[in-house]
Amino acid sequence: SEVGALGMRYTHFGKAIYSEQRLSAAYSQRLGNHVAVGAELCYLYCGTTDVYYDSCHRLSFAVASQMYITPDITIGFHVFNPFAVALNANYSLPIPSVVRLGMAYSITPELMATVELEKNIYMRCSIRSGMEYVFLNGFYARLGFSTAPLIYTFGVGVERGRWSADIGTQVHNALGVSP
Repeated sequence: SEVGALGMRYTHFGKAIYSEQRLSAAYSQRLGNHVAVGAELCYLYCGTTDVYYDSCHRLSFAVASQMYITPDITIGFHVFNPFAVALNANYSLPIPSVVRLGMAYSITPELMATVELEKNIYMRCSIRSGMEYVFLNGFYARLGFSTAPLIYTFGVGVERGRWSADIGTQVHNALGVSP
């Protein structure tokens, strides 16, 4: 569209003893027929009930681009926290920078397959893959998995005109279910 797309995201990890939260506002815009770019401003919170550690609040950002190679193949690139913003003033440990490179292939109009390589500066490279199936004209079902660590994901979504809503969850071998 000529206006672009505006999005918001909220994620939460942990419980009262340790909690991480992220609130983001993002904007993306197509540049011609074959390229789209986007940016995301992220508010990050990390807190604990332990009196020896401070809670921290930080701002960071992410940038991304997509290239539409053919009508059925899209390639994308995303980088989060490229300047390794520090966790807080008392500790020099930075929030990890994360780089992702991915591809989506529309096998049929109803079925899409995806693959992504993700590199967190503190971890091994992870491979992610997934499938998305459109049914009942605008309802989506999604399945996926990730290596390093091994994670299984699933979700559903609905799209009506210019509005969409999605919910997903993951099952981690050590952490359990995270909606």
